[in-house]
Amino acid sequence: MGTDTFRRHARACVDAGVHCAFAQLKSSRQRSLFERVWRAARERSDLMRLPPTRRGEVIQLAVLQNLAAFGADFVRPPEEWPGAAGHPLRVVDSFARHLFGRYPTPRFLASAWFGGGALDRVERRRWFIAHARGERFRSLALPIAMTRQMEHVFLRTPDHLAIDPALRRAEVLGLGGTPELADAILATRLAEEFVDGERWRVALAWLVGCGDAVKAPELRRLVDFLGANLANIVLRGRTFASVMRLACEWHGLRANERAQWFRSWPRSPWAELVVRERPTPAQPRAAEWRLVELLDSSELVQEGRALRHCIATYVRACVEGRARIWSLRHRWSDELAARPVLTIEVRLATAEIVLVRGKLNARPTGWPLELVRQWAARDGLMIRQRAL
Repeated sequence: MGTDTFRRHARACVDAGVHCAFAQLKSSRQRSLFERVWRAARERSDLMRLPPTRRGEVIQLAVLQNLAAFGADFVRPPEEWPGAAGHPLRVVDSFARHLFGRYPTPRFLASAWFGGGALDRVERRRWFIAHARGERFRSLALPIAMTRQMEHVFLRTPDHLAIDPALRRAEVLGLGGTPELADAILATRLAEEFVDGERWRVALAWLVGCGDAVKAPELRRLVDFLGANLANIVLRGRTFASVMRLACEWHGLRANERAQWFRSWPRSPWAELVVRERPTPAQPRAAEWRLVELLDSSELVQEGRALRHCIATYVRACVEGRARIWSLRHRWSDELAARPVLTIEVRLATAEIVLVRGKLNARPTGWPLELVRQWAARDGLMIRQRAL
């Protein structure tokens, strides 16, 4: 593709994306706010001039939609923003500070403006606005109780961390844990799971007290064990090794139980989808998106745990041949494991996609949804309107 043709194609893609964004807005006031934010971003930054990949434009427009959705909270008009350039996080941080900020905010907090419209994402955007207005972060309605020391650590979080892992990291470091222990805990489900915060605070304080006895590779198994037994186990006075022995016994019993109810089923006639993304100036890491079929009950359980929904209850439908379950997964080039993003239910008899859901049953948006559409079009699958 020649340079001029490429530029025309890029402009056409962006125009189509903007038209789609406008179509999703219900009132003239919302459209007016989005147009003002979009024009300011286009004229005063390179946010809308990044390499025009389909995923790039979806992310950029989603950020602008998220900012415009809080137009009632603007303290300055978008037209007065002086502009910014460079990494998207830097640009969005500058724009968000201008729109909402009376006081400085740490740059990593701007990650709240990326992503879809799930309730937890919207709540984190409200945290950004409240902190930018001068409220102490520890005074907000957070999923954990934050001490002054934890707040100090949290507000100095490195830019590469998202808000939820930053909260957990601040908790561990605020309790006196080492950065190595914090990194190991962020590799478990506790990085984004905050249920039963008071009991987990006791468990994390115990882990910090174990010091050098903690073996980082075993933390994932330990966290799974504690998550199931937190209300019944007394950690005070126990050593790390003694609790790990209990954890190993528990995992052994669970393995025997799983062996008794384990079920599997044959592959469906559709092929996997693999999309690889090359590094760009905006995103220096290569990435891979892969749509894979889940073929046994243990895979459904793991998918349900990762995205915190009830897909594990679909075992019978899969065994009886009524449904097939697929998982859209994302992996950065420097990561070994892929992360589930969307779960897709396909009706086997009619070749229809009847359900697509993300974490906490969030509806699909942006580039992940576009990949599902591409897969459906390639393999001749129909998508029910209510599936989305």
